Amino acid sequence: MSQHKSYLKIEAVNIYNTILDTNQLSVIRGSSHLLKDAIEKIEHVANDACNEEKGEAITAITLGGSTGIFEVIGLSLEKAESLAWQVLNQAHDGLAFTDMFSFTVNTASATDYLTAKEILFAKGRHDQATQFSSAILPVQQHTAHAACALNGVLPADVTSHYIKAAKGHAISRSTHYRYQYGKKLRTSLYNPKTSHSKEEHHTSNEYAFPNDLEALAGTMMCSV
Repeated sequence: MSQHKSYLKIEAVNIYNTILDTNQLSVIRGSSHLLKDAIEKIEHVANDACNEEKGEAITAITLGGSTGIFEVIGLSLEKAESLAWQVLNQAHDGLAFTDMFSFTVNTASATDYLTAKEILFAKGRHDQATQFSSAILPVQQHTAHAACALNGVLPADVTSHYIKAAKGHAISRSTHYRYQYGKKLRTSLYNPKTSHSKEEHHTSNEYAFPNDLEALAGTMMCSV
């Protein structure tokens, strides 16, 4: 008789409402990489929490930009699910992943992976249908009576920081956080892939990355 194996799936759902909810490139970049970071962080945190001496492990089967499926060994599915939610609910700089994105966390036990995967995705679709299409944060400012200038849906409760694309109007905390994250990645995103050694890329520090692509594009258009 085949032995049952246990599996855990974490999936970001309604992602077009949190990645492509604006056309600002830094917000889009930050959103997509925050989701990727969330999935990868679950793998690291879960393994740190497992007791290797007892044979506990949460092993990644497949990791994507917004979905991760893991095999759970030696610990209960309830504990594995709890560990996943702990990572997603942990706040960083005032916001958690669940403050910006919608997730489903599901578990299944089956004799083969394909059957378990079908169960996991069926559970995920059911849970997705019971959620809001966007992650909603409590309004931080009493003056937030308008919608985010870029998102158009979330409360505009960030009034102390403005970004150029918002044209001086207030934006939401979620949009602001994703913008700042994406802005930092703008100059560092490709470093792990392209800067393996200073000898191979001895000219990498000689050229500065442009800080204002819109102005650069406008200059190029005018010169044509």
